[in-house]
Amino acid sequence: MPGARLDLAGFDGHMTRAGVAPRTRRAYVADLRLLAGGSDTIMQARADESLTRRTHGAARARSALRTYVEWARPRGLIDADFVPPAGKRLGPPRRAQRFLSETDRSQFIEAAQMVDPPIRGFLTLLYACGLRIGEAVAMDRASIEALAQRGEVIVRGKGDHDRPILLEEIDGIATRQDVDNVRGLLAIDGWGRIADLLIGSRGEWSVARCDLATKRGRRIVAGVGIGIKARPHDLRRTFGDRVQSLTGDIRATQIALGHASIETTVRYTQGTPAALRRALHGRRSGGGQ
Repeated sequence: MPGARLDLAGFDGHMTRAGVAPRTRRAYVADLRLLAGGSDTIMQARADESLTRRTHGAARARSALRTYVEWARPRGLIDADFVPPAGKRLGPPRRAQRFLSETDRSQFIEAAQMVDPPIRGFLTLLYACGLRIGEAVAMDRASIEALAQRGEVIVRGKGDHDRPILLEEIDGIATRQDVDNVRGLLAIDGWGRIADLLIGSRGEWSVARCDLATKRGRRIVAGVGIGIKARPHDLRRTFGDRVQSLTGDIRATQIALGHASIETTVRYTQGTPAALRRALHGRRSGGGQ
């Protein structure tokens, strides 16, 4: 059976010299170890089965394996008949990207005010600031204090890139209540990171691993209990669409979301008829041709 023998130390050194971000290097190495299943070789059948069944992080795992094979094949570590995964997704079709309607968003925010202050503040960071779950749980007390007092803070996001986060009273983005929700976190003692506030009495919300953080986030969002099937990333996606609708500036939306590629940002916008009308009316009033 064809296989790919692992040299993770050498591969990590190669990525370091190539300037790959530390977080990406760690993720790729972890994905390769998972595909190997405790062995020192990734077997073709096991890799194909794992990538087909995997629902979270499958795209990154395929990228990790393709990148490793490209580096390792010239070094004689890859069997000649080992076939790296194709660029397209091997598993079930992705669920359609979802944006919350204005009604659903309003109901969600209203219901979020009824939960405990730590969860309320956490949810606010998702829907009013557009944070990823990993970014939100990693924020420390000093960052929250800066965000609450100055309305802005720099966070380290995906790929170890820094980006600005704003929290201001802007119609359609954040309200005075949202600002108060974040300030309310500072009234709680005994925590260093947001993650500390989300750990239950039995540790069931542990954030020791990124995928557990995502699962925990899903439980928190579902726990608001308003009958809306909102995933955590739906809140971030809705935030991006609202920023684009208000500004009409895809570059500004890219900065707000912290995307490396503007092509990714485009997928966070709906392109509704209302957005088209706003753009056309704005162009007409501005005297554009």
